[in-house]
Amino acid sequence: MKFKLLAIFLLALPCLADGPVESQARLRKLVISSLQVSTSSLDELRSSGKSGMTAIENFLSERSALDVKQVEGLVEKLGSTDYKIRQEATDLLSVFPKEAIPELENYLKPATDPEIKGRLKTALTNIKISEKRHGELLSVLHSLYEDNAEDIFKEMLPVVKADPNNIRAVYALDNISFDKAWKILETATRDEKLIWLLLKMSRSDKLDEIEEKLKAFKADDLLRVAALTWWPVEIEPLQKDGAYGWTTRAQLMEGNVAWNVIRLSVKMPDYGNVDERGEWEHLTKWGRLTYIFQFPEYPERNVIAYAEPYNRCADFTGWKVVLTDESGKRQGNLDAFRGIPPGVKLPLARISMKEVNAWRVHFAFIWAKPLFPPDIAMQIKFGDNMYGVPAIEMPEKASGTAKE
Repeated sequence: MKFKLLAIFLLALPCLADGPVESQARLRKLVISSLQVSTSSLDELRSSGKSGMTAIENFLSERSALDVKQVEGLVEKLGSTDYKIRQEATDLLSVFPKEAIPELENYLKPATDPEIKGRLKTALTNIKISEKRHGELLSVLHSLYEDNAEDIFKEMLPVVKADPNNIRAVYALDNISFDKAWKILETATRDEKLIWLLLKMSRSDKLDEIEEKLKAFKADDLLRVAALTWWPVEIEPLQKDGAYGWTTRAQLMEGNVAWNVIRLSVKMPDYGNVDERGEWEHLTKWGRLTYIFQFPEYPERNVIAYAEPYNRCADFTGWKVVLTDESGKRQGNLDAFRGIPPGVKLPLARISMKEVNAWRVHFAFIWAKPLFPPDIAMQIKFGDNMYGVPAIEMPEKASGTAKE
């Protein structure tokens, strides 16, 4: 079992070298000290420049990769006759994340050896202290990103362009303040600016500022760069629907679920002022889009899908970003979409056009509840279907036409 941290962005990433090995070893000790006993260590790290930044990243990477099998081996070493081995095991256990606490407590309860018992208590105390100070360490890391922002953009932006899934580079770029980053990007290419804006949008941060900047980019550029970075999967090709063309893209498609989804409306050539052609008007971002069931094809709509309702959703609409209501949540979007992504098999419900239109205005009929994943079904208020319960066919049997 892998333990997860607030700094999960560094999970399983290789440690980086920055400066002499002995310097990194000294800085690593400062990182550990800052988490347990010494506030002055944080100050020293803060003034250590890029070397300190690398030391913090490396430590968090190591810490997030620790697993339960290592706990068992280290606990066994706490009873060693060699003091050095006992102390090293205690030190290593002391830097585990908080998820290790229940495991260590399971070893503490039956322990009878005073040495082992005392060292387990020390490790548990150190972990709890470390968790309280973990946010301070991340704050220092973020301040170092800010102090070294120009170097980070110079080094990390090409990395992200080549590999948008390089989480270490993404995290560093994401944690530079918006104003400073945009000033640095003044001399960057349009694609570089767009890459950074889409990076920020993918993480749902500073949404108002992002929309203001994104409006300067045409839809084709936005879609091109999106496809090359965090939205490579086209799940709904650009097609005209009313005054706009609509297209939907995702980061990943698993079964009937699309993850990290954006939906964009594009002003079509026969709409509006000639100068506006190719501009985008609506941009919606969802954390998850779940395809629920298919109904026999009607014009431009033939599948019901449900979009994640939580804070991962954002609407860039009418020059105003809508994220959540006062409760911190927003009801999910239940709607009829144009088509099913390739490879997705869904139950087929034989419903009338009137029922299709009802679903399109977010009615959820009780007959469909078993078709929804349980976690989504819990979030929806289902109502009676005035049209009766339709026939439901599983994908391998689905065929024929709809009732009128």
